[in-house]
Amino acid sequence: EPADWTAFGHTVALCMRHALILEDRERLASEAVGEAREREAQYRMLFEQMLDGFALHEVIRDESGQPIDYRYLAVNPAFEAILELPAERLLGHTVLEILPQTERYWIDTFGRVADSGDSIRCENWSSELGKWFSVHAFRPAANQFATIVQDITLRRQATESLKASEQRLRTVYQAANTVAFITTDLAGHETRIREFSPGAERLFGYTREEILDRPVSLLHPPENHARFVGDRELFVGTDGTNSCETTLLRKDGEAFPALLTIHPIHGPGGEPVGTVSVTLDLTELKRAEQELRAQRDFTAAILDTVDALVVVLDADGRVVRFNRACERLSGHAAAEVLGSHLWELLIPEEQIDAVRAVFTEPQAAGTADKHEHHWLTRSGERRLIAWSIVPVVGPTDHGAYILGTGVDITEQRAAQVALRESEEHFRQLVETTPYGVEEIDRDGVITYANPAHHRILGVAPGELIGRQLWQLDWEDPEMVQDHFRRLMEPSPEPQTLAQSALRPDGARVHLLIDHDRRRDEDGGILGLIGVLSDVTERVRLEDQLRQAQKMEALGSLAGGIAHDFNNILQGMLGYTQLAQRRLDDQHTAQPHLREVLKG
Repeated sequence: EPADWTAFGHTVALCMRHALILEDRERLASEAVGEAREREAQYRMLFEQMLDGFALHEVIRDESGQPIDYRYLAVNPAFEAILELPAERLLGHTVLEILPQTERYWIDTFGRVADSGDSIRCENWSSELGKWFSVHAFRPAANQFATIVQDITLRRQATESLKASEQRLRTVYQAANTVAFITTDLAGHETRIREFSPGAERLFGYTREEILDRPVSLLHPPENHARFVGDRELFVGTDGTNSCETTLLRKDGEAFPALLTIHPIHGPGGEPVGTVSVTLDLTELKRAEQELRAQRDFTAAILDTVDALVVVLDADGRVVRFNRACERLSGHAAAEVLGSHLWELLIPEEQIDAVRAVFTEPQAAGTADKHEHHWLTRSGERRLIAWSIVPVVGPTDHGAYILGTGVDITEQRAAQVALRESEEHFRQLVETTPYGVEEIDRDGVITYANPAHHRILGVAPGELIGRQLWQLDWEDPEMVQDHFRRLMEPSPEPQTLAQSALRPDGARVHLLIDHDRRRDEDGGILGLIGVLSDVTERVRLEDQLRQAQKMEALGSLAGGIAHDFNNILQGMLGYTQLAQRRLDDQHTAQPHLREVLKG
């Protein structure tokens, strides 16, 4: 037994208190570890489910401290998919080991981020991967940098294709020297001219600077104003196009007959906002008829670099996480959204049921559900978002979470629609025009010819493709080849070429050919765009007119000669008759005089 029970009691009390303190610390440590594991699981799920590629790198330097390479430390599945390389090939290796042809600007750019700590956003090309990338780079730790990467190759290709399509339409527009294109605006009380092509300048005598923003009534005689200027229904026919023969006025007041084709330009809501008209002078081309489809404003929406949208919902469908990318896009601060249902603030009414079902009835844990729907921003703008939605299983007392990562694809979808519309407009314009249209490369090889071109030359569709321009059955092939060579030089201005060609059926067609140059972005000549006009009928009528004029001149000459001979014979006959009267009937000269009169 203890000698001092009081001291023993104090000792036991102290031991029990120490045991309680240790038990409390172990409990708190266990709870802290559980929370840390929960956060780690959430961040790991976000890292693996991001639609954008993410990678962490370490900068490798030379002896002087300059960046010469960088090593991959961590990558997410999206990054592996973008580079088409597995993590095993990347982690622990340098970029020059894996992609030895990597451009120097990637290493220099990321080295500046690791040195300065300033984040950057850039778009650059990787020749070894054959892709365009949008990159957001920042420094998470000393001598390290992290990147958020998007593959924007398709977007860049769509943009370049849209530019090329617009340039081809513009080249055709500029090359049509014998056709006038005029664009008007229906706003206000008077229809005003908004565009005036080079062909219109030659046809009407006005320069583009003189005529822009002036009333279209200047081109019509007063008796036609009610028909073409005051009657808006003419510009918006039930079939979308209105063609007629009318009389127009040149700048000097001369009236001339013309074939006028008018087509409306529609606004975003389908309402008519203007017209585009095609005018052909019928005094020079007797039977030409032109249909011109409206060329809408070509807009190419270039997708901005956007961060991934991240939204986390709890088991009741309420927002518990709303990152800054969501704030920037929606215009709502996170504090306004947290605790609310996502569809209460951001989803259009007609899509609420579908979005609620997607976010409250997700796929099995670990399986991503792809979905697209619109967001309504604070300003009322609708933005189309592509989502990857996946459930995240949390601790039992917290329930499950729904993690959604999204990318704003509004501009990308608009660019795709604009590209399809642009290609369709170009195809309709070129395929339906009665004029031959051809595209020629730098070697003079015909790479495109529309149906009218084949029809004019009497050959089967596609037969012209791959042949050099001067290899056709021209009257003077050397002149055609010389014409092409001059156009491929930078200095001479394009001129109209008059030439005839022999069709396979033996008929000869007479053509007027206008060529203009196709150029790249730096102004280099890529080839030619040509417009062919069939003037065979006009040449035939001109030949008939010249023949008639020759016959008329010959008739006038014959009549004059006959008149002169008649004057001479009158004198001879008169004197012969006088001689008969003065001589008696038995005179020996009488028989001779009678023969003169008889002749």
